[in-house]
Amino acid sequence: MENNNFSQTEQNNPSNVEKPNNAAMMQILSSSIKWSNFVGVMWIISGAITCITIIGIILGIPMIIMGVKLLNLSESLKVLQFDFSNEGTQKSFDALNRYLKVHGIYFILYIICALIPIIIFIIILLLLPTSFMHDFSNSIMDGIY
Repeated sequence: MENNNFSQTEQNNPSNVEKPNNAAMMQILSSSIKWSNFVGVMWIISGAITCITIIGIILGIPMIIMGVKLLNLSESLKVLQFDFSNEGTQKSFDALNRYLKVHGIYFILYIICALIPIIIFIIILLLLPTSFMHDFSNSIMDGIY
């Protein structure tokens, strides 16, 4: 038999507003609300600090947006605590989906911002010996003639 959080009557009656009857599930939901609040605020603070530099704005703004989306998710989870209907569940998963999309965009921006300096460094390393060798050979030839 499956272990789930709804009684058999609630499963058979879709028009009934479903209430979670599992204390462990409510504890997990409560913990998720607290952590999403904390992490959301930390994303906003980190984003604000990152935005101090001009280059940091590229990463700071998505961090602030992620924090706001996570706080929205927290609010949806608070509603879900008391209204475990399909609408409440849908709103919570919609908020989670939005947060994950912004987080994915941030991750892509982070990779791009990390790769750009590496690519510039490699280009400099590839061009430096060519320029150095050209100047060196010219100075040798000048000394001979």
